[in-house]
Amino acid sequence: VEGYNSMGYQLNKPDLRREMESECNAVAAGRKTRDQILGPVLSKMLECFKIVNAEVHKLDEAVARHFNKLGSDNSQYRVLQANFTRCGSCNGMTVLKERTGGGSNRGRGGDSGGSKLLQCAPCSKSFLM
Repeated sequence: VEGYNSMGYQLNKPDLRREMESECNAVAAGRKTRDQILGPVLSKMLECFKIVNAEVHKLDEAVARHFNKLGSDNSQYRVLQANFTRCGSCNGMTVLKERTGGGSNRGRGGDSGGSKLLQCAPCSKSFLM
């Protein structure tokens, strides 16, 4: 919500959805036709989509304020090999890390350790293996 709010969309105050529902109710009640509301509703949605795509970095910034980057918590990962390989994004050198026993490992079969990742410090990206 913080990221969208920084773009000017108050998602905790769903005015856009309420307006669209009102227009749909007008069609259901016979006060408007589908063709009368479809163009304006789609135009507003497309405008929102374009703005969110252009300002997607604001979503990343909002998430980063609440979550650590994957592999950045050294108490949960140990280095297996420094300078493991080149990063496919920036060509910097990556570090191969393995999850130790601490923390959650959702989505990886529920085991408490053993998942590996490549972490690239130059471009701040991590890749699960």
